[in-house]
Amino acid sequence: MQMSEWKRIKRIAGIGAVIAALTAVFVFDDYLYFLLFENLFGWKLQAGLKSLIMLILLMLNILLAYAVFKVMRRKPETGKEGLVGAIGVARSEIARDVEGWIEVHGERWQAVSQSPISPGQRVRVVQVGPGLLLRVQKEDGRRHWRQ
Repeated sequence: MQMSEWKRIKRIAGIGAVIAALTAVFVFDDYLYFLLFENLFGWKLQAGLKSLIMLILLMLNILLAYAVFKVMRRKPETGKEGLVGAIGVARSEIARDVEGWIEVHGERWQAVSQSPISPGQRVRVVQVGPGLLLRVQKEDGRRHWRQ
């Protein structure tokens, strides 16, 4: 076998080991609860029914894990990271490299721009500088990847 085939086999085996470990973690704690209730209430269930219940619990755990990962991948909505890419409205004249006021997320912020911006114009936050001074640019109305 060539080296690239070994790498591929090792990668597949590693992925399989991770899936097996996660499955064991997800199912094991549920199975412990199941055994606890079985011993407390004297349930006597067939092995097939126990397997079906464990399979349903595994699917619910996988759905829960998917939902958690989906939420974790979302763009931050608060703090400095949540401001970058946000759309706002200029509330005062902003001359080139002269501070002015904008409104973003219903709050007033001081901002600077490389180009003049008149009051009422839509702006996009490009950077959050020191002292929470926002660097903005005119919004052209197109959708951007940060929206």
